[in-house]
Amino acid sequence: MPVQKLRELHGDLDRIVLDAYGWNDVSEEAAFVPEWTSTGEAAPVRCTWPHDRRDELLVRLLELNRSRAGRRRASVWLDRGRQILAKTSKNSRKTLTWIAMR
Repeated sequence: MPVQKLRELHGDLDRIVLDAYGWNDVSEEAAFVPEWTSTGEAAPVRCTWPHDRRDELLVRLLELNRSRAGRRRASVWLDRGRQILAKTSKNSRKTLTWIAMR
């Protein structure tokens, strides 16, 4: 398969993933970007996303991860609260509910 066809397919896949996240404002077009070694010397040029676009997507992914982790923690605490309420007496549940609503 020619390299150009592989690049087109990879671009199509990038677009599908970006759309799945709802990030329609991000271009999936790749560019030839030089990479740098840890010593600051130029390494081979690669066909990839420009650094600023990669950085932007990394920020978005980190924010999404933080948001989902927060929802997961809240869900765990809510489940734990329900377990505690299920084990308490009716009067205790009324008290706990009153405290929780304040």
